Amino acid sequence: MGHKRLDTISAYMSYGSKLTIKCLSCGHRIELDPAKTYWFFIKRRWSTKILDAKRRFRCSECDQKRIDIYPGGLV
Repeated sequence: MGHKRLDTISAYMSYGSKLTIKCLSCGHRIELDPAKTYWFFIKRRWSTKILDAKRRFRCSECDQKRIDIYPGGLV
């Protein structure tokens, strides 16, 4: 079985996977729809690369910016 490169938000859309955002400080997790997240980023002219997108998220529980993004459930 091959590995998919999920290095952009649109790659998550193509893969059919939600974006799981996990706080590395407190462990809080949320799942986001990649299509809605993609358009949110595009409207603001933000990069949709995952490495760049990580800077845009903040934990709603502990307010930290130490997060990881990985595939979640199916859209």
